[in-house]
Amino acid sequence: MLFTERMGTQPRRVAHAVSGLLVALMTSACTASEPEVDPSSVDLESWSQSMLGTERGMSFAGGHQGDTASGGSFYDVEPGWYELTMACAGGDAMALELLADGTIISNGTTSCDSPAVTAHLELRAAADELTLRVTNSGAEMVWTAGLVPGGKPAEAP
Repeated sequence: MLFTERMGTQPRRVAHAVSGLLVALMTSACTASEPEVDPSSVDLESWSQSMLGTERGMSFAGGHQGDTASGGSFYDVEPGWYELTMACAGGDAMALELLADGTIISNGTTSCDSPAVTAHLELRAAADELTLRVTNSGAEMVWTAGLVPGGKPAEAP
C-alpha cells in the first residue's frame, strides 16, 4: 500500500459528521478514460498518479483480490470541505465505505476501468482516522483514493 503526504495534526477526538458524501458517488470525471489495466502487472504508483494527478493532499493505493476488504486510512483529518477522488481497475466495480474513527459515515460504489470519480464531502469535526474500506466481487483489482482539502461545491449551503 502506498502512502503520501500527511495533513496537519488535530490532537482531540471529537464527534464527526459528513454531509453529501458517497451515496451515489457524484461522478464529476476528472481524468480521461484509459484503456483497461492489468492489475497483476501494473506499476501501482505510476497508475495511481495518472488517475489522481499531482494535487496537494493525501493519497493511497492498493491491490485487492478475493472477497475480503482492503483499504487505507488518512490520519489527523481536520474539519472542512474535501474532494475524495477514487478509481479502480480490473474488477467490474468496487464498493466503498468511509469510516471516521471506526464509525461508518457513508458508502457507495463506482465502476472500474473508467475515469476517476470525485465526491465532495464536508467533515464537520476533526477525525483522528478517516478510513476507506474497499470490497468487490472477488476479482483481482487495483484501486486508488486521494483526499484534497477544499472543493466545496457551488450548490452546497
